Amino acid sequence: MYKLIALISTIIRLFCLPNPFETLEYGYIINYIVEPMFHLLTYNIVGLYYRRGKAPAVGSFLYLMFYAIHTGLIMFMGSFNWNPIAIIVIFISYFLVHIFSKFF
Repeated sequence: MYKLIALISTIIRLFCLPNPFETLEYGYIINYIVEPMFHLLTYNIVGLYYRRGKAPAVGSFLYLMFYAIHTGLIMFMGSFNWNPIAIIVIFISYFLVHIFSKFF
């Protein structure tokens, strides 16, 4: 089951999710530079909710979900023309959601 979900997740991430930096002049280059950090952030966020080794299919699905959420958040930041105040508000809101979800 894990291999199937991992394959579907990879296909969705490669072909269905957009490049969140597409609107920028060098969006594809920025995407290649940011992608390793994006992967690490998503992997660590999934680690908050999933313990490695337990139900790997669930971990793979969570990775896809958080990757899609992070892509959407970056696109949302771009919709504000990368305004620093909007970026800060989005980051704070996102991390507060994680903090509150761990306690409640």
